[in-house]
Amino acid sequence: MGQPQRIETSERSLAARFSAFLSWCIALAAILTLIDLVAGILLSQTLLLVMAGVNFGAGMLLWGIRAVARRGQTLLAAGLFLTLIFSASLAIAALVPIIATPLIFIVTACGMVVLPLIPRRRLLALFAGLLLLNLGLALIGEFAPDPQNLSALTSSVLFLVSMVTGIVLLFLAVWQYHRQITGAMQQLEELNHALVAARDGLEIQVSERTTALRQALTDVEARAAEETRLRQEIEQQREVIRDLSMPVLPVSHDTLVMPLIGALDSSRLAQLRERALGALERTGARQMVLDVTGVPAVDSQVARGLLDVVRATRLLGATTTLVGITPEVARTIVSLGLDLSEMRTRADLQAALRGL
Repeated sequence: MGQPQRIETSERSLAARFSAFLSWCIALAAILTLIDLVAGILLSQTLLLVMAGVNFGAGMLLWGIRAVARRGQTLLAAGLFLTLIFSASLAIAALVPIIATPLIFIVTACGMVVLPLIPRRRLLALFAGLLLLNLGLALIGEFAPDPQNLSALTSSVLFLVSMVTGIVLLFLAVWQYHRQITGAMQQLEELNHALVAARDGLEIQVSERTTALRQALTDVEARAAEETRLRQEIEQQREVIRDLSMPVLPVSHDTLVMPLIGALDSSRLAQLRERALGALERTGARQMVLDVTGVPAVDSQVARGLLDVVRATRLLGATTTLVGITPEVARTIVSLGLDLSEMRTRADLQAALRGL
């Protein structure tokens, strides 16, 4: 349940309790009307009959105020109720000062019931009004003379009935507050249970998501490790392929053969030079045969690269022979105008080995 729904439910609950309190006041007014009517007839006291009429009129007005409250106009009903209580209390106290003191209980009880319905900005005015009214009632009860010259029995009956009425209304107001506080505590308890359940659910979700994130992290790490392994394997395979595409084959104690396979670019030419020089240095060979039968094309860059290899091997005291030049490659070299006089050539590997 959301916060606006809780506020709306609380307001409906306050309105229902106020309406119930008005119903109790109507019933109490009916009882007081009957008591005053019977006592007035038995004691032949006109004042008691007048009080019966006042109580009856108050009950009818309370009936109308309850109808206003039940239509949802709670604030208006509360204002009318306070106006009725204030005016009726002053009028009754002025008519019968003997019951001014019990009226303080009645006014206080009614103010307690209406208090939760009054907006905060009007609470100070309500407190001031209750204080002034109760002070006025206390002064009337203490200093005002009895204009009716009531008998002791009549005064006792009026005082007793008024005091019982005030105590009953005060008890009802306290009961209303008790129900309100109990309901608020129940709502707080329900809200606490809901918060605990939400917290537990949140902890479960956090735990589940943490587990999922850890699993995802583990998967990512595993994939990263697998990718690293694959890259290493690919690099190793590339090394193997490069080695296979440029193998160094010793055919005698001083002769090495390097069959070249595939297109030669700048990086492969640099690798060719390094492998050739490294092999010559390790083996001490004096003859190097470069077989370009497996090279599909020889351009100026490849030719110059091969010349660099020949010159580098010459610096180590070795002689390099180029074999496997096809007619197409020969025409290309001639058309490029390259000088291959520094390089020994043979038609094929067999011819090169026979000439060594």
